[in-house]
Amino acid sequence: MIKALLLPPGLFLALGAMAVVSSRRCPRLARGMLGVLLALMYLLSAGFVADRAAGWIEPPAALSEPGIAAWGAQAIVVLGAARVESAPEFGGRDTVGPDLLVRLRYAAYLHRQTGLPILVTGGPGHDNRVPEAELMAHALWQSFGVPVAWLESRSMTTWENAVFSQALLETNGVKRVLLVTQAFHMARAVACFERVGLSVLAAPTGFVRHSERPLGYRDFLPSADALLFNTRVLHELLGSWYYRARYLG
Repeated sequence: MIKALLLPPGLFLALGAMAVVSSRRCPRLARGMLGVLLALMYLLSAGFVADRAAGWIEPPAALSEPGIAAWGAQAIVVLGAARVESAPEFGGRDTVGPDLLVRLRYAAYLHRQTGLPILVTGGPGHDNRVPEAELMAHALWQSFGVPVAWLESRSMTTWENAVFSQALLETNGVKRVLLVTQAFHMARAVACFERVGLSVLAAPTGFVRHSERPLGYRDFLPSADALLFNTRVLHELLGSWYYRARYLG
């Protein structure tokens, strides 16, 4: 509930409600809060903010194939993400969501380049549904013809992804891994996996900022895509602060 109020659209609703409540007794405060609300709505939905945020939070470059060979990884680890629940086109069964499909596609590519075994990690979620790891393994085989060596199906958070994956990998003698997740999520994920004792080579995918480019007028217009990405950046900032205080400090 706290996270829902600190991130859009809950943040916008909370500020709007506070402005309405204070409008009678403190009209100046209410006007100030309304101004803050409008400014946040614009900035968080502006493309130029998303572009700069991506340059700040994402890794500076993708993983290179020579770098993979020189580093000596022993396995590929793919982190779970949101699912699509009860997808009608798949007979009402759960399936992997768009972000997770991007991760699986890149993991399949890395597997074909390296021959490394894959571990998928993701639990059942708060509704006790089919674990994400099972959905991931099914999608990798059905859509890409790539088998999964290990399934970690208990984790509910990035930290648990790391803890439970490390225990599974340790029993199989794996210490060095390629870690696959979205570029915006990579810093927190790497910190967690290194904290539990694994050597990690980041394998980010789903970059928002692909290259340096001059800004155009479209970057200053409100955009739903920019709002989504900027919300994810805020989520990562909040998550990083929380993880440093609880797990990584």
